[in-house]
Amino acid sequence: MPVTIGERGRAVTPLRPTGYVEVNGTRLEAKLAPSRSISVESGTEVVIVGADTFGLSVRAAADVMNANELPGYGEEVPLPAEQGELREELEQQNWEDEKEGTKRDLQKETMLFVVPLIILFVGGQMLLGTQAAVAIGLAWVVLFFGLGLALAFFGSEG
Repeated sequence: MPVTIGERGRAVTPLRPTGYVEVNGTRLEAKLAPSRSISVESGTEVVIVGADTFGLSVRAAADVMNANELPGYGEEVPLPAEQGELREELEQQNWEDEKEGTKRDLQKETMLFVVPLIILFVGGQMLLGTQAAVAIGLAWVVLFFGLGLALAFFGSEG
């Protein structure tokens, strides 16, 4: 049976701030949403105010004056099995976003390395000859990677 925002239940365990509640005869993981109460004792009546990927969000019924004025009143909230699926989808999306961001960063870094290298090599060859251009190119490679290593070493936290 679906659980909805504004529905009432009872704390099965103390909520400090997490624990278990019973709603419609089903025991569900829950946590206290921000309100006047910082903990709820077992047996206390609670009101469902939302949910996230880790469980239901509840408040002590005494902290909710009018449940039908809660944002999303009457809307279904995902149960733990659905929350696991939502969490997996979110983690997959975060992984995809991170991969795409890493790819863009690598492209930028490659351009920051290759474009100046080409300019230095061609300019050096035109002005000073091939041997000087090779030396300038090698100097650029050493400088670029040396700075990268220095930033990685000295810029790391921990």
